[in-house]
Amino acid sequence: MAAGILVTRVLGYVRERVFAHYFGNGAAADAFRAALRIPNALRNLLGEGTLSASFIPVYAALEEKDTRAARALAGTILGLLLVATAVLALIGIAFAPTVTALIAQGFDPSRRELTTILVRILFPMTGLMVVSAWCLGILNTHRRFFLPYAAPALWNIAGIAAMVVAAQWLKGRGLPPDQQLYRLSLALAWGTVLGSVLQIAIQLPSSGRSWVGFRCASVSCRRASAMSSSHGCRSSLARVSPSCRVSSTPSSGRIPVKADWQV
Repeated sequence: MAAGILVTRVLGYVRERVFAHYFGNGAAADAFRAALRIPNALRNLLGEGTLSASFIPVYAALEEKDTRAARALAGTILGLLLVATAVLALIGIAFAPTVTALIAQGFDPSRRELTTILVRILFPMTGLMVVSAWCLGILNTHRRFFLPYAAPALWNIAGIAAMVVAAQWLKGRGLPPDQQLYRLSLALAWGTVLGSVLQIAIQLPSSGRSWVGFRCASVSCRRASAMSSSHGCRSSLARVSPSCRVSSTPSSGRIPVKADWQV
């Protein structure tokens, strides 16, 4: 676990340095940090903290008694998470100007416009990061620690690669500096989303014990309310509200396990 966190943190630091090199403290940097604020907040609310406190204890206890039931529970929870985050992503994309007005108060029109575009690109990342947190919980339950804590390194690598490649491509285009930063910020946003996909993709094969859960997830997306009547699912959902309150409350004693840009 410590090795995975170390790899992720080192690459997170490198990503911050590359970001500072290309963006500095200008308008594009402000817009990107603001656009990343809401996905980070929702990920913290629905991701590691909530799942660790609500789903994982129930899943681990059920896994010891009934493996098939545990897999079905994992699929049900995954289905509910996918539905919830998909709805949130659609709302975020549709109401991106309103979201931008709330998180980027005081921005000038051009900076607010860029933030709105970046919010629309980055908002779907929320669902991807929540699924990654689900994978982390499953793997930790089965005592697989290095991979889920090292997987965010791909998120950082994708962001670094997006910035470096886009900067080199834009270098000889003869564009004004503000246009270069505008396009570079878009490239970084898409690279960040791609990094989230890679972060999930590398964890899914190792979550092989829960493939039955993935098949159940497609069913739960259609019949989530019916499936949620099971005892394990009800136990997990009953823990969600208190754990959401804990996840949304800053704690000086909490050691972060993901390298990100929380602003």
